[in-house]
Amino acid sequence: MAIAAALLLVRLGYLAWLCPYTLAEDEAHYWDWSLSLDWSYYSKGPGVAWLIAAMTSIFGESELGIRAGAALMGSIATIGVAGLAHATYADRRTTIATAALFNLIPFYQVSALLMTIDMPYVACWAVGSWAAMLALHKGGRRAWIALGASIAVGFLFKYTMAMIVPGILGAIIAGHLASKRTGRPTLRLDPRFGRWAAFCVLVAFTGLAPVLIWNAERDWPTVRHLLGHLGVKGGDVPTPREPWTPKWFFEFVAVQIGLIGPALALMYRAIARGETGREDSPTEDAMRARARTLAWMGLPLIGFYLLVSLINDAEGNWAIAGYVTLVPLAARLGTGRKRAGNRAGGRYPAWPACWVVGAVVAICFARLDVIAKVPLIGRAVPLGRLMQSDLRAHDVDRYASVLAEETGLEPFVIASHYGRASQLAFYMKDRPRVYCAGPHVGGRKTQFDMWASTDLSQRSVNLQLSGRPAVLVGSQQHQWERAFEHIEPIGALDGETKPDRVSFLGYAYRGFTGPRQDK
Repeated sequence: MAIAAALLLVRLGYLAWLCPYTLAEDEAHYWDWSLSLDWSYYSKGPGVAWLIAAMTSIFGESELGIRAGAALMGSIATIGVAGLAHATYADRRTTIATAALFNLIPFYQVSALLMTIDMPYVACWAVGSWAAMLALHKGGRRAWIALGASIAVGFLFKYTMAMIVPGILGAIIAGHLASKRTGRPTLRLDPRFGRWAAFCVLVAFTGLAPVLIWNAERDWPTVRHLLGHLGVKGGDVPTPREPWTPKWFFEFVAVQIGLIGPALALMYRAIARGETGREDSPTEDAMRARARTLAWMGLPLIGFYLLVSLINDAEGNWAIAGYVTLVPLAARLGTGRKRAGNRAGGRYPAWPACWVVGAVVAICFARLDVIAKVPLIGRAVPLGRLMQSDLRAHDVDRYASVLAEETGLEPFVIASHYGRASQLAFYMKDRPRVYCAGPHVGGRKTQFDMWASTDLSQRSVNLQLSGRPAVLVGSQQHQWERAFEHIEPIGALDGETKPDRVSFLGYAYRGFTGPRQDK
């Protein structure tokens, strides 16, 4: 609790006074959602929008207000994973080491500072896994309710929260098989656990209901979005994906190594070793069973996305929640227990490497803008997604003023990408409504196409914008030409990290009504 509270204060202080980063595209887009609260959204559940709305009501419509939820969820995740470790091993050192290791893992560090769905999802997975451990191995009745609530809330952030269920079922089956083999019970289920499990399912469905109802009323747009991620028929991807290549799998594995760091070696070693001690006793059998449950709750999600990477280009962060339950295994192995005067953990150099890598990531990520100025290595620093959104917005404001003076009409702004549209909406003067032309210029549908006020295929929107000039951000000139009488390129905006990403001035909007002229 002390570690979690201290981290929350440090992270909030950093976000308030030291953080140099402007909102990333997803952060800005989720903020856009929070301005129009709903039961669900095109690509995700409503959890992230609800959380941002709650935090900005406290901290204001600022970068701190938007990101405060990530810091809060990072501390909740720390408590959850530490509670999971304590429920598994009942050992103070392992519990504290687990809390520390979780916050040393590179991806979890960064996710606790940026407001995406990842850290809330991870927090729900950690708390849900803790509840599942108590329900299966401690006979806890209320733990079933906590498990159902964690699944319900987690599903509102990310739909793969449901993947924790196969892991729990696998742990139950493995526990029964182990009991038959040893003749000793390895699970401690409440005699009426069937009723409590059914109640857990009922509670979990409260999280599914808003998403299902919202999608059913709109012909299941989220299903088409998810199918588009998999590159299968019925998805919302308008153009064919790249031909299959085995590099997808190897890239996915490489990204996992980078996101988790040296802790991944400890996780693998702990699973391969398959034991918690050398003694053969009821106590050790029970501890081994709890350790197996840790593995079962994480590996199905990781395995699922490894399979996806064999058939499609999978994003590296999709499997990130699966590693949460493996953190206690790594911490237990890394710290070890004293035997014959030596620590077992001393044999594993990955443990001190976790601390070194964690410290380096914390220091470097805190001010990547400073690292980017270092000779030789500065160019390799990925600042494009984290910096200069405000500069681009100010440049768009300047061009909008030029259009207003030149035409005498009120200009508007259209971006080809949803993230850029939301960034501009946040950083432009007076925060105007910015439109996204994604599906009209060869991209995917987004939440902008679900809102009646921003859907550029709606007649009412086109009538409102008809004849007005616009600043056009991204895409190519020929894709804008059918929507305007005249287009003028203006090159890259100030602060644009990709020189080939140019913008345009459009005159006399007439709508994306004709056939596409993509070349």
